[in-house]
Amino acid sequence: MAVSTEFDNLADSQHKLEFSVDAGTAWQKVPVLQQSDYPDQTPVLDDITPTDAHRTIKAPVDFFEDGTLKGQYIYKEGDAACIALKKAYEDKKTILWRLTFEDAPSLNSQFEGFIAKLTPKPESKKKIRVDFEVSITSELTTPVIVP
Repeated sequence: MAVSTEFDNLADSQHKLEFSVDAGTAWQKVPVLQQSDYPDQTPVLDDITPTDAHRTIKAPVDFFEDGTLKGQYIYKEGDAACIALKKAYEDKKTILWRLTFEDAPSLNSQFEGFIAKLTPKPESKKKIRVDFEVSITSELTTPVIVP
């Protein structure tokens, strides 16, 4: 039986970060997301400067360096999502991630990645916050969200 807490009915104001440990069959919301960056995936630039040029010219190539997504959530002991995130981190498992914006669906993104950092930050008189960093291992795509 699940225990109801003050976290149960909280809603994300701008965006929602979800993850799936079973290739998208079921999604879990990152619990009480405090902050999240947009997935950073900058293309590599290749030097295409001709020999007679007076300026360096670079162009993007079809290759990306390692991308990341950083954020912070509130840890809640016994919460299924907290347990799943911790297990994925400990097992070094690549999972599916989905970042969605209710008011800007064109910014939604989905990608695969593993949790590279998971750092609890206990604070006095506050909840335990967990800083995390996801290392992106696939292309960013637009998720298909079925209501």
